[in-house]
Amino acid sequence: MLEKVFKLQSNNTSLGKEVLAGITTFVTMAYIIFVNPQMMSVSGMDLGASFVGTCLAASLACIIMGIYSNWPVSLAPGMGLNAFFTYTVVGEMGLPMGSNITHHLILSESSTATYVKLFYSSFLSPFVIV
Repeated sequence: MLEKVFKLQSNNTSLGKEVLAGITTFVTMAYIIFVNPQMMSVSGMDLGASFVGTCLAASLACIIMGIYSNWPVSLAPGMGLNAFFTYTVVGEMGLPMGSNITHHLILSESSTATYVKLFYSSFLSPFVIV
């Protein structure tokens, strides 16, 4: 069944190689499971909720990417935007977590980042030489 769905032989790979690659990728990316919630807790977010949210976002994104596109790409929450929110918006600007302004900034920040990434992946990826 895995051969039929993921075309392992035509991609010159095997189940063993894919399992090893998955374990290697997990170990490489596992730091975000611990660093991201710690950083977000500085802004006043609950550490446990940030931990669960980070794990769910990363795992769902990786599963969807693997099944939908059949690409071996791992995805996780971007710590750059989270650091900006934690240390600039809440820390330096002094906006309290949970205020209306903070929620609007989170939405506009994440929307802008999403649109920029969408632009790059949609319009610039055809020009990438593989």
